[in-house]
Amino acid sequence: YRVVLEPLAENAGLTVGGSIVAFADVVTIDEPPIPDRRGEGINGWLLAAGFAALGIVGAVPVYLWARKRGRNEVYAGGAADAAYGNLPPPGAQAGPPSTVLVADADMDELATTEFVPPKGIEPWEARVLLTERCDNDAVEAWLSGLVGREALDAEEEGKHLSLSSGAKRNELPPEDARLLDRILGISDPYVTGEYDEKFARAWKAIHKEQVRRIGTSNWWNHMPPGNRVEIGGGSPLAFLMMFVFRFVWAGWTVSAFVGALSSWPIAITVGVLFPAFVAFFMYRALLPARSAQGSALALQAESFRRFLHASEGHHVEWAWSQGLLREYSAWAVALDEADAWSKALDRANVPAPA
Repeated sequence: YRVVLEPLAENAGLTVGGSIVAFADVVTIDEPPIPDRRGEGINGWLLAAGFAALGIVGAVPVYLWARKRGRNEVYAGGAADAAYGNLPPPGAQAGPPSTVLVADADMDELATTEFVPPKGIEPWEARVLLTERCDNDAVEAWLSGLVGREALDAEEEGKHLSLSSGAKRNELPPEDARLLDRILGISDPYVTGEYDEKFARAWKAIHKEQVRRIGTSNWWNHMPPGNRVEIGGGSPLAFLMMFVFRFVWAGWTVSAFVGALSSWPIAITVGVLFPAFVAFFMYRALLPARSAQGSALALQAESFRRFLHASEGHHVEWAWSQGLLREYSAWAVALDEADAWSKALDRANVPAPA
């Protein structure tokens, strides 16, 4: 700005106690046009494009690494070999089956349609095998599996759910019986609808046991669900991630951070490393890698899920005639196909009580 002082007439000033302490001047300020903001124009666009490219340079290698790291071990051969193992021909010396590595995105090509669920696993385990997440939905699938096995009865009471002992509760394995006792030990029947500290502890105990079983199942070569870094999970890496985000976005820290970026080498380094750091947590879901056995069970579960999804009324009638209606319904809940199975049930000629 250019400042011009124009004095007034003599003695036309501010007086204090008879003494002139300041002259009253007219101040004229010539305001120039507001300059263009720094970074506008073609140079700003080039700068933005350059840092966007740095983000791609940092994130894409992380994605490719995670996709490669998370490839599943699968029995070599066709879809049948992948789902049921590659057995040697009769008379041949048995050795370790040959396997190949398959990315998650390519697993669907090996799945077929199966009319029976996988043998030797429970519905909640099949869900974890497919989603590779051991979360609250897995606990719900565990409960629905108990309903399917007639160890637990579930009845709607308005907006609430009543859980009570089933006819075959005494046939449960000891570990499952102990976990169910923690719920029905509160009350039998137990009615949901309000927060209950005892029920919450029972729920957490079920989840903890699921994580333990999955961790010892040998269905993953590394990073089984529930045993890897989760955001907000209390792990050191999760804590570090939250700290970095707060460091970057907190008000006073942003100023210091931006000041450090005035150095081009530091700016470029951060422009590459920070997107790579974020990409690691975005693509961490690709990192768990199933073993050959885990892949086989996952393919069997996916094949049965496809059957439930495309089921018709006569499929429900067959399941009812074989005494499998309750079990198949539990599998439909666990594999997120309850709606499709329910529609098939509506079209089936099955007695209403069933």
